[in-house]
Amino acid sequence: MKSLIGPVMNKSHSLAILTLLFSFNSLADISLPLPGVPIDDSVLERRMKESKTNSAFVPGDEFKEVDLTTKKKSVYVPEDTDEAGLNSEVTTREKLKNFGSTVPHSMEGGESYQRLSNRDLLYQFQGEGSKSFGFYYIQDTYDVSDANGIYQRTYGDNVSQAMRGGSVHLSYERYWVHNKVFLGWGMNFGVGLSQGKGSFTSSGVAAEQSTTKFSLWTLPLDLGLVFEVPLGNWLKIGISGGPSAMGLYQHRDDKDNREGGKHLRQVSYGYYGRANLKISMSHFMPSQAVRNLKAYTMTKMYLTLEARMQEFNNFQDDLSITGQSFGLGFAFEYL
Repeated sequence: MKSLIGPVMNKSHSLAILTLLFSFNSLADISLPLPGVPIDDSVLERRMKESKTNSAFVPGDEFKEVDLTTKKKSVYVPEDTDEAGLNSEVTTREKLKNFGSTVPHSMEGGESYQRLSNRDLLYQFQGEGSKSFGFYYIQDTYDVSDANGIYQRTYGDNVSQAMRGGSVHLSYERYWVHNKVFLGWGMNFGVGLSQGKGSFTSSGVAAEQSTTKFSLWTLPLDLGLVFEVPLGNWLKIGISGGPSAMGLYQHRDDKDNREGGKHLRQVSYGYYGRANLKISMSHFMPSQAVRNLKAYTMTKMYLTLEARMQEFNNFQDDLSITGQSFGLGFAFEYL
C-alpha cells in the first residue's frame, strides 16, 4: 500500500502558502504597513483624506479639524466664558459666593499665596454687601416733659435711686443700590428702661420719696430710607430717617396684678433720624474676615458710632419725648 502522508503534507503546505498570500493581499488593500514592504505615499495620503470625512467608529460621522491656534474659553475657570454661553460673565458677587473653589495646582506657593488672597479679596468686598444687620446702644439723654413734672421727679438725673438705662436697638437694612453709594430701606427696633421711686407731693411740690418702685419701658419701632457713602475701604458714613412709633409700658411694684393702675400702656406716632460712622474691622482682622465670608457670606464687619434723633408727642397723656442722643454699636454686611 502506498503511503498517503506525503500527498497530504504537500496539500497542507500548499494551503498554508495560499492563506499567507491572501492575507498579504488583504493587508495591502487596507493600506496597513507590512514588514519589509515599502510604504506607498499616495496610498497613505488617500487614506488620510478619507479619514477626515468618514469616521471609522460612527457610520456617516465626520471628523472636524481642531484649530489649535484659536484660544478657547475654559468652562473650568470662573472668569472664562465658553462659546455656548454656559458661563456668562461672572460678577464679583458670584466669585465671592464660590470663594474656596480653586483650579487644581493653583494653590502652589502655599502661605504667600494665602496672604495675597486675603488682601486682594478684602478690596473686592467693597460695594458687594446687599443687606446689613446690626445692633447698637443709645444712652438716654432725650428731653422728656409732662404736664405735672412726674417723669422728672421719678426718673430725673438728680433724683436719688433713679436710673435711665438707655436703649438697645436692632437694625436691618436692605440695599437696592450698592456700589459707590448705598441706597435702600431699613428698620430699627429698640428697648429702653428707666427706673425710679415715686414721690408724695403737696401742692405740686415733692414732699418725700416713696418706697414704690416704678419701671418705664420704651419700645420704638422705625421704618425709613437709608443712604450711605463709602469713604475708601475703611470708612462709611450713613443717614436714615422716616416715620416711627413708640410704645410706653409702665408698672409699679406696690400693687397686685389684678389691681387697677398696676400697668399703664400708651402709644405715640412720630419720626426719627439716624446718622452713623462705620469703621471697618475687616481690615484689622483679614484672616477672620475671609473665614466669615466662606462660612456666612459676610463681606464686612463694622464698629459704628451712632447718633439718633426722635420726636414723639402724641401720647394719650400730656407727655413728649424729643431730642437727640449718641451711642455705639456693630454692623455686619452680607451678600
